[in-house]
Amino acid sequence: MDIDESLLNFGSILVELGLPILLVYLYKLYPSRRSALVTTMFSIVPFLCFYLYGIAATIFDSTISNQWSLGAMWVMSFFLYAATAIVGFLFGCLVPKNTRFWKLALLGLFCGPLVLFALNFFPM
Repeated sequence: MDIDESLLNFGSILVELGLPILLVYLYKLYPSRRSALVTTMFSIVPFLCFYLYGIAATIFDSTISNQWSLGAMWVMSFFLYAATAIVGFLFGCLVPKNTRFWKLALLGLFCGPLVLFALNFFPM
């Protein structure tokens, strides 16, 4: 089976926009795992802001370069998105359950730079 570009785009968009929806649902469903869920959610917040910026740039200025970048940003950032979400979840599993919300949020926001730093020292 050949995988074309539209299938890669659809799969990555589904995962990258479906994960926050799933995290919000699980946050309401499992109160005991909130530390891991909050840390995971805040680890992917910079990506979601980047995606919103890409969508807004395409809506307000639909030049060819913006249309190309809207299609390419999902696939090009998928590996880093997934790695950051996994690291955020693992860090969230390690913290105590009674940790304050803002500490969990800061820990989640710290995961993105940590993954980038680790990828610079351990190249693929």
